[in-house]
Amino acid sequence: MIADETCRRLVSAARAGDQRALEELIRACLPLVYNVVGSALCRHADTDDVVQQVLLDVVRDLGSLRDPDRFRSWLLVITMREISAHRGRRDREAVRAVPLDDAADLPESGGGFEELAVLRLGLHDQRREVARAGRWLDPDDRGLFALWWQELAGRITRQETADALGVGLTHAGVRVHRMREQLENARAVVAALSAERVCAGLTRAADGWDGEPAPLWRKRLARHVRGCGVCMRANGDRIPVDRLLGDLALVAVPAALAGAALSRFAKTTAMVKTATAATVSVAAVATVTAGVVMLPGAQSTPAAVSRPSASAAVNRPNSSAAVSATAAPVTLTGTRSLELVATPGRFLASGPELATLAQTRTRRTAFTVVEGMSNPDCVSLRAADGRYLRHYAFRIKLAAPDGSAIFRADATWCPLTGDDGRVTLRSDNYPARVIHYRADGELGIDETDGTPAFTAASTWIVRRT
Repeated sequence: MIADETCRRLVSAARAGDQRALEELIRACLPLVYNVVGSALCRHADTDDVVQQVLLDVVRDLGSLRDPDRFRSWLLVITMREISAHRGRRDREAVRAVPLDDAADLPESGGGFEELAVLRLGLHDQRREVARAGRWLDPDDRGLFALWWQELAGRITRQETADALGVGLTHAGVRVHRMREQLENARAVVAALSAERVCAGLTRAADGWDGEPAPLWRKRLARHVRGCGVCMRANGDRIPVDRLLGDLALVAVPAALAGAALSRFAKTTAMVKTATAATVSVAAVATVTAGVVMLPGAQSTPAAVSRPSASAAVNRPNSSAAVSATAAPVTLTGTRSLELVATPGRFLASGPELATLAQTRTRRTAFTVVEGMSNPDCVSLRAADGRYLRHYAFRIKLAAPDGSAIFRADATWCPLTGDDGRVTLRSDNYPARVIHYRADGELGIDETDGTPAFTAASTWIVRRT
């Protein structure tokens, strides 16, 4: 990554509409994004698509970044969320059953990123073992491993890792410690599987294994390895991971990906201006211009919240195609329930973790409207149990405040309201996305597709509790 002062200058210039600064910023952050995404995903074939989506998000939402000094944290948050969103969307491929003796040398489906690291960085012995051990981690730990790898190399800080995970500094340290324990278990399994002669007991323990690295089989095989003298001898004296990975270079970005990413943004001279303006206004009609998705309502503005009552009122049309200049605004204040227009009689409700819809108004459907945690012109919604409505990995969940700036931004919503008590809740830090009830039955933040169905599934009727 570029030096902090240069990064600050480029971010400020790009926000002001300097296309050259934008392209230089994209060029500078591309290697970090590529390496984090590649290490976090199970299949290298997915990496290019996710990287390009991250960079599109960066360009589109750059105007929402209030502090240029936090660009790297902001970039990593976007990266981790796109990784998580991609995992949730992709179909699981059928796995292949292979003999145990062949399993250690299998490439991942689609070509593993770790194999590229082994080849391009010339990794040998224990470094190769660590890179391949990362494939055995839980999905969330793979993302953390990708961040930690960059942290060890001095490219990001522990605070930036914590920001990317959406947790506090102490919690991040705990998660890194747990991930390291699992990584060491995975290293032992990889070493045992790579031995010249695989232990007969390990072969029996792997009966039924399909040959693909997986967390469940890491646990099963690690139990045998830890108690087997033959397998432990295959491990030898292991060097600590931080000494193995700390001085490694970044895996070079493929020329095709770099060219595609840069050419995609070189054609969008109006994009930075649009992204910068997105924090204060949205487009009149749902359109896609130069790759930027804009929400309905050109005359809509973030809700004005008066202290200390935390009231909010703005105009929003019922139709996605027109704005009613005379519509009487609805006040979003006090304690309210929100009924989804697309599903009459069903209300936004808190769940054990994720938000959901409930068929009757209860304590779970009551939300107290307070001043926005990260933007006083918007609002935050507090459930009866004290948790707040926030987005994480583009899904809507309920969580207690952790004191981080990321949490405050994720828990801040800018209401776009109109007549008939209807309201759309726009994310403060992802201004092109609104709370939307998806076809799969989950609530998330999504960009409008301009259809009446999307409008109905992202519009709420404000009810008194």
